[in-house]
Amino acid sequence: MPTRPPRACAKCGGKFIGPRCSCRKPWEGSERTGKSSGVHSRRWRTLRARLLQEHPLCTACHRAVATVLDHVVPVAEGGAMWDEANLSPMCKPCHDAKTAQEALRGRRRTR
Repeated sequence: MPTRPPRACAKCGGKFIGPRCSCRKPWEGSERTGKSSGVHSRRWRTLRARLLQEHPLCTACHRAVATVLDHVVPVAEGGAMWDEANLSPMCKPCHDAKTAQEALRGRRRTR
């Protein structure tokens, strides 16, 4: 069975040892800084728990229990990640429907 030729490092020209060249630091080239800053962070979890406790009903249908925090203006479209005015408690079905509409809107814009 043929083997793949060894990769050469673009920085120093050396061979890779494991997943990266020994001339690079372990975190170099990674987008993660070691601290979580998105929806998986402790800050997000505490904000989500507090807002869902303060506003227990879905803001779209006003019937179901809210289980998801939705960004009114998506972060990808310039909405603020942490602004409470941009966050809306929703039930999962309403949130999924809204997200699907946003995805369609995004696809139409790129064509």
